[in-house]
Amino acid sequence: MPGLRRAAGGLAATYRGDPADLQAEVLTGFLAAVRALNPDDLESEPLAFRLCWAAWRAGQQMACADVGWSARRQDLAGWRDGPDLPWGHPDFVLAAAVRKGILTRAHAHLIGRNRLEGVPLSQIAAETGIRHSALCNRRKGAEKAIADAIADGFLADLFRRPA
Repeated sequence: MPGLRRAAGGLAATYRGDPADLQAEVLTGFLAAVRALNPDDLESEPLAFRLCWAAWRAGQQMACADVGWSARRQDLAGWRDGPDLPWGHPDFVLAAAVRKGILTRAHAHLIGRNRLEGVPLSQIAAETGIRHSALCNRRKGAEKAIADAIADGFLADLFRRPA
């Protein structure tokens, strides 16, 4: 339950719609992940983490889709400050970090597959032949590098809205 609260609470901070809709989507994502569990694969990753991550991804997809839907239906006069998307979208942040030499393509691909697409590190490890712990360390280092770059303003131009 704390993981589901954290998932819904983190997404609700920026979600403009009804929080109950977001909470319902997070719960739906959690239940779908429970339904999809493979009993033979319960040892590969902590179960609570896997289920809460699936719940968060479901809520994020709904929140992003809702923002995109409402942005397309606003009057043009409502866009004088620019639309909310795609600025700051994770794919654009990763691409900008690669362009600026903050991340390698391989690190951006690892973060994208694992964090954005939800592919478990155990699956990526099996596909690439790289140990799970090594992938964890690579991802952790890459995420720290991009977080530091954002905090230091190296990607600030990505978050500025066009004039």
